[in-house]
Amino acid sequence: MGAAPSNAPAGWRGAVLAGFPPDAPAPAVVCSDPDHLLADAGLAEALATRGYLLIDFADRIVGRYLYERDVASPLAEGQPAPTPIIWLSAADHQAAPWDLYDAARRAGRLVSLSVGILFPHLSSDGVRLLGQEGFDALWRAVRRTPPAERLGARGTRDYVLARVFGLDDPARCTKATLIGALLRLHYAGRVLPPELAGHWLERVPATGRFGDLPLESMFYNRSAFFEFLQSQWEPFLRAQLSLGSGFREVLVPFDADEIRPMVNNMFADGLLTPSTLVPIRRVADSWLAAGVVDGAAPRDYARMERLTQALKIAVPGPDEAGRAWLAFAPRFGDWLALRRSLVMEEPAEMRDQRDKLRDRVDGAFTAWMVRHYTAQASLPPWPAPAVVHQLPAYMDALRRLRGVRRLALVVVDGMSWADWMTIRPRLGFGGRLQQIGEAALFAQLPTLTDVSRRSIFSGLSPRCPQSAKGTEEALWFRTWEAAGAQLRSVRFRLQGGQESDSAFVAAALDLASDERVEVLGLVAATIDRSLHGAVAGPGAYHEQIARWAKDGHLARLIAGLAEHSFRVLVTSDHGNVHATGVGRPPSGKLAEERGERVMVFDRPELAQSTRESDDSMFAPESGVAVLPGQHVLLAAGRSAFLQVGADVITHGGAALEEVIVPLIEYESK
Repeated sequence: MGAAPSNAPAGWRGAVLAGFPPDAPAPAVVCSDPDHLLADAGLAEALATRGYLLIDFADRIVGRYLYERDVASPLAEGQPAPTPIIWLSAADHQAAPWDLYDAARRAGRLVSLSVGILFPHLSSDGVRLLGQEGFDALWRAVRRTPPAERLGARGTRDYVLARVFGLDDPARCTKATLIGALLRLHYAGRVLPPELAGHWLERVPATGRFGDLPLESMFYNRSAFFEFLQSQWEPFLRAQLSLGSGFREVLVPFDADEIRPMVNNMFADGLLTPSTLVPIRRVADSWLAAGVVDGAAPRDYARMERLTQALKIAVPGPDEAGRAWLAFAPRFGDWLALRRSLVMEEPAEMRDQRDKLRDRVDGAFTAWMVRHYTAQASLPPWPAPAVVHQLPAYMDALRRLRGVRRLALVVVDGMSWADWMTIRPRLGFGGRLQQIGEAALFAQLPTLTDVSRRSIFSGLSPRCPQSAKGTEEALWFRTWEAAGAQLRSVRFRLQGGQESDSAFVAAALDLASDERVEVLGLVAATIDRSLHGAVAGPGAYHEQIARWAKDGHLARLIAGLAEHSFRVLVTSDHGNVHATGVGRPPSGKLAEERGERVMVFDRPELAQSTRESDDSMFAPESGVAVLPGQHVLLAAGRSAFLQVGADVITHGGAALEEVIVPLIEYESK
């Protein structure tokens, strides 16, 4: 048996990999994994490096198809093939097809995985509340401070709250510790699992503490949390500068060690708005300066500079986890939106500095995409989806696990994070709605509507043949029928090519008014139509998006759906990028649907020779294709296969703005 690679994952992933040694071929490995531990991008990559192929048998027909295609057929032709892992969500290995189960049993390759095996001293139900994104912190906590004995359900919740989230028992927790823990969660776009939040909150009344804080909204509502911090900044500033506290009591100790390190980022990222209470010179040499601007100075210029400096030290590396890029994308989108709004007044020196940051992000993200993008599809859809095709599974989990009865998915075709940052402050919901989540997702490659949007409504990766069969409406109905929904409770509406926004919103809300409808899929197409017509550069495009947001059609749609008791999920199938024409390669063909950044080849050798002779292209990971049997090259950097020098807003490639899209959740208060 060979040694494990030196760069093999450690921690809980290393414990899982112990059941899959390298250089140990077998006809099959049958893995019982009811907690879906193998649904992790790092594990998927490590298994592939060790010569394994993970085949999900949740759908036995699809699983058998993949096994025959990727394992049995090559072996029958005398070709090498990876060792297949027959991946089961059942606890019983015999749920596998008999021939594969028998082969694995004879080879001694039956593997069992569960959170109970990983964390034997904790309640499995309590561990599952975390989701896999919390397992790293829990593994470190258990190694650092192991429980003295096996903990039950309540003890496990106490342990997880204290050791993973930094929330000690309410009787001992300080105000700074509480606010700092919630700040780290909300800043990262994460939400404390409701079961854990409820467990902590139910013990507060007995302590007689924290009565001056709006605890419910602080725990459950991200926007309300930052609104509370905003209301506290100026009273805190007054107290610090001995100006008197004004009319509000100071409730938030911004200078506490648990909070102060995040103050600069909150103002740089636009989560808090600086005060004009005093001239900036009054606090110029203090950490307070992050939250102060001169009343006569444009705030956007100061924020742009702070955000630029913050992003310079925050760019993820090419080998970081995909979640790091998902966390970075909203901040980069905010930076791009702010830059677009200031582009007409950008000095040459500032433009060069900001272009360098943009190019650095492009280079790091491209390197990451080539190495790690495909593995992201193995991440679990719950408690947070990672790829757009996981949205139906995530919505189904909201229904089954959270009891959400009515769900509306609004796909704003072509909306990037920069677009959303332009739209969000212009929605004008006031106090009618609460934003209960804001996260990021990977779109499908190529970032084309016919690839990525279809995967949303099919709930399948484009690599799965079933995702290409039927209209988006048919795929949506098929997805929910498979999930057990009554078809009379499912509806779909696509904005027509010439249909006005007002007519589309009226038709969508008419569907929502039918009490029988519980799952609604909608496509708003205005942004995608706008970006394909945008030839005047990013500044003009930004103004166009801002005007559309001010017109209020999207706001009326979201608010109307929420008023009909829908949980509203707003997302996009792909983003967009400002690109420059570099000419068309002599071979290959442009993808349909305005694919200025995608070239499609029928023969792999032609794609390879074109790539070698043209540095304006790069190949994504294998398996990414418009259709089976076709081979794709994407435009490198911010280039487009158009007339040299042409200026265009487009999509199809693999820039960060195209690939990572928003997911925002609203409901009525």
